[in-house]
Amino acid sequence: MKSFTELIDKESEKALRELVKSQVQVLYSPSAHINFGSSLITVKNVSIQIGPKRFVIIENDWADTPKEWHDYYILKARISDRPKDIKVNESKNGKNWTYVMDHLSFHLGRLERVTRVVVIEDQYSGEHESVQYDAGLLIEFNNNKRLSIVQEQSITGFLEIAYISQEVQDSISGLKQRIIYSA
Repeated sequence: MKSFTELIDKESEKALRELVKSQVQVLYSPSAHINFGSSLITVKNVSIQIGPKRFVIIENDWADTPKEWHDYYILKARISDRPKDIKVNESKNGKNWTYVMDHLSFHLGRLERVTRVVVIEDQYSGEHESVQYDAGLLIEFNNNKRLSIVQEQSITGFLEIAYISQEVQDSISGLKQRIIYSA
């Protein structure tokens, strides 16, 4: 049986370790889609602000196996000095900026300390091919809030953000915890 494995890389691990040491208030995305009757937010990528001009960028891509066409996903996290795919106007002194409109700003309310980041994986075996991949993240905060960022089951490679307790649980149902980063 041919196996296809796609786990986060070392640079992603480093970014997630940094996230778990941070306080978060806002997540940004260049666009968002929400279906009527659902609170799931579908995004191309998400930028989690962890400090002044400091962001953890979460991205995803899609692939499939050559013979049986099993879908699998490629999750990445990176540190950046600005949100991904969002235009900003920088001040003359370079110390701050303002965001240009037409993007998603998702506010958690007050500043929240991240206490745990869980990398969750999925796997599937067919007759001739199997896949194992990191499917998303579960982010836990000091006040028992939880947020999941999990791949959308689609060839778009988009991500779904869940923040209501039952939807977070539904989004990670059937997935396995692979790595846990704790503060």
